[in-house]
Amino acid sequence: GEPILPGEDFKVMVEFRTKDPRNSPYSGWWAASDPMLIMTTKMDPAELAVLLEGRFPRVHLRAPIEFAKMSDRITHGLDTLPGVADIMRKHGRMHVSVDGHVGHGLKEAKAKDLSLRRSKMVCHK
Repeated sequence: GEPILPGEDFKVMVEFRTKDPRNSPYSGWWAASDPMLIMTTKMDPAELAVLLEGRFPRVHLRAPIEFAKMSDRITHGLDTLPGVADIMRKHGRMHVSVDGHVGHGLKEAKAKDLSLRRSKMVCHK
């Protein structure tokens, strides 16, 4: 699907199912909401990072941070990090999780090592 960007408005319908405590395969019920309008926070075009507030606040980057293949060297998005630092200074009690994702094809130990190195590179810039 398409990413949801700050400043966009759209409608969603939420469907859910609940089961009884015994988890019987024939129990439970389905329900759905009526379509509801969702409005996202507008983002100043000059901002490279913005805090999206809500039940679980998160930092949105205008452009992703990208790395050289099989490396922790940042190739794109380094200019967004000062904006993230500004948000963190303004919201000193906020906790931020940084994950370094890697593509497929690496053995688990090497993938975890590269992920950790990428995360550290973002945190130390």
